[in-house]
Amino acid sequence: MNDKVAALQAAVAPGDMQTASWIVKSIQQEAVHDENEKHMNEMRKLLLQQGALMQKTTRPELTEPPPPKPNDFSRIQLIEIDISSARAAENSMYLFHSLMKQLKIPLDGGTSAQNTDLSLLIDIWCAEQPDIITSLRNIFMDVWGHRSPETPSYRPQLHRAEGSET
Repeated sequence: MNDKVAALQAAVAPGDMQTASWIVKSIQQEAVHDENEKHMNEMRKLLLQQGALMQKTTRPELTEPPPPKPNDFSRIQLIEIDISSARAAENSMYLFHSLMKQLKIPLDGGTSAQNTDLSLLIDIWCAEQPDIITSLRNIFMDVWGHRSPETPSYRPQLHRAEGSET
């Protein structure tokens, strides 16, 4: 600020009114900025105090982390299983396992929600293969058409025919 006052005095002495006017505006803007900054700091302090009071009175401490968000399967691009050859089936299984890792869905030993997600994804993955769907339905459904709660672990296995390509 002292530098600007000295510059203003130096500009006024030889009659340079344009520079003097610019320096005056600069000093005014700096004063307004300083005043605004002062008000903002006061408001921040008040908000922090009020926020601290609100946290103490209205927010109980969380002892458990919130439950994980469910997977949104509408956004997942699941490529259907391809069993046209042994190599295609192995590649399909590899991609499916990779997707399960990305979604953090274990193939066995998961929670009830993870098992439900896994069974849904398997159904979507195999939807265009009626023989596989029939087999899954026969293994996992009870007589009323409901998925059995004792669903066995998913352990896909490919049986290679002798001389098949890999």
